[in-house]
Amino acid sequence: MWFIIAGLTSFLLQSLMHSTVHKYVNENVDIAILTVDEDLSNRLLARMTIGGVLLSGDAYFLGFPYGKFMEDTAYLNNNYPTPYIRKGIFSTLPFTKDGVEMFYIDGMNNPGFSGGPCVFIAAEDRATFIPSVCGIVKGYFPHEREVNTPFGPYSFEENSGLVEIHSIRHLNEIEI
Repeated sequence: MWFIIAGLTSFLLQSLMHSTVHKYVNENVDIAILTVDEDLSNRLLARMTIGGVLLSGDAYFLGFPYGKFMEDTAYLNNNYPTPYIRKGIFSTLPFTKDGVEMFYIDGMNNPGFSGGPCVFIAAEDRATFIPSVCGIVKGYFPHEREVNTPFGPYSFEENSGLVEIHSIRHLNEIEI
């Protein structure tokens, strides 16, 4: 049995002590699969596809920003911490760059969402609310900015609001 694990924290380490890590061969693809003996999932059905992604359609991404999780909601997630959910829109359709199939969503990402799933509800699944996992959050696209201060110019990176997503199709390329 295998799972996509986002932002490993100490609460999962006990379960993962005897896990096996399967990494993608291409160093530009930031995806790995861990196989574990214990069933960590609840029974929410989800498709693994990018089929149905629409330009400017709603996208959701899950994670644990700055190590935080929803309080008093462990009952929702088999007594594991429940991730935060952020919303954005698909700003690009999937494209390939440096051997990585990826796309961008316009949404504010923070540290702690990297490695989490990007999810959408395809038009044909809206009545049943069956989600599709279309990718894994790589991180936010940084924007270099320079400002003038009384002490001289100061440059820094800021969050551009664009979230880089690696396509779920790369999971099929990992050998288990």
